[in-house]
Amino acid sequence: MDDAKATQVSAPSTNSGKTLGSQTLRRGLKAIKLLAAHPEGLRLQDVAKLLNVNRNAAYRVLVTLTEEGFATRHRDDTYRLGLKLMELSSQVMPGLRERIRPALVELAEELGATTTLTIADGDDAVAIEVVEPRSTIMHVAYRVRHRNPVPTASHTDRSAGSRFRTAARLE
Repeated sequence: MDDAKATQVSAPSTNSGKTLGSQTLRRGLKAIKLLAAHPEGLRLQDVAKLLNVNRNAAYRVLVTLTEEGFATRHRDDTYRLGLKLMELSSQVMPGLRERIRPALVELAEELGATTTLTIADGDDAVAIEVVEPRSTIMHVAYRVRHRNPVPTASHTDRSAGSRFRTAARLE
């Protein structure tokens, strides 16, 4: 496990410091986020350490995620994200993506540039649809699920995307 990528995930809390909701569910969701942050996979002991739980608790979380398809265990004893997440993610805003795609295609061809449908998610902007033109002089790769921080009004990035995200945030 790369220590530079090892990040613990914190839970929301009340004013008294107690967390709300199910601790077990929260651990499972944190484990999914950790696996997403480590595409090379994590071993059981790594997950236990990052979740700040003992190995038995981490094992139960990982076994449940594996049984439900949200994680997979590989021959090298690492756990990685499972395909169930792809299945579920395809259902996020499908109607919006289908309706906006023709306009993105037309705009991409007219401008000769990549176009995206990006939606604010907390402090990030997440691309949920990306269209590249059929022909262009220069290619910029931008992928669905790509996250960018939404800049503040004082942010110095002057790109069109940054200015748009800033304007959207200020409204």
